[in-house]
Amino acid sequence: MSGGASSITPVAANVGGLPSAGNFVLDPNKTYSSQIDAATSANSFIGKTGVDPTGIFDGTGVLYMDLYHATTTSNYTYLGYFTMDVSAGHLTFTPSGAPNTSGPPQPLLSIASSGSTNFISFTSANSATYTLYFTNVTGLTTAVSNWPTAGTQTGDGTLKTFTNISTDPNRFYSVGAH
Repeated sequence: MSGGASSITPVAANVGGLPSAGNFVLDPNKTYSSQIDAATSANSFIGKTGVDPTGIFDGTGVLYMDLYHATTTSNYTYLGYFTMDVSAGHLTFTPSGAPNTSGPPQPLLSIASSGSTNFISFTSANSATYTLYFTNVTGLTTAVSNWPTAGTQTGDGTLKTFTNISTDPNRFYSVGAH
């Protein structure tokens, strides 16, 4: 949804208005139970908002819930999301500006040769660990993780180069990033 004030005002009007924050007064006309109708008729909370908070959730799932900030005078602002792992008993919040935890990207390799020396270069990511894997034609049917290794380097955001000496005219390389 977008357009905070224009989007939230009709919903608030349909469900009896927004509750006043911080007044500690229970308004029985603005409670969850006073607005829910199991038949989801056009005049019920579910019918007016499209939100069904009465769904079934067992003890084995993971629930994700986005968090937005909106007022009647400002647009929606995405703040992040909650993750509730019911089976593990964990509730976490991930803010919208959280760093990517999926790992560094696979590097794009540049390979040069001088005689029997091969230079395998790539731009590294900060704090990533790079491993040089190699094989010949017969090893191409094997998973890269099973290829022999020829060193590791730690990334720092600069150009990194592995040097590998080989007389094999058909040497293949891969650099793993982790």
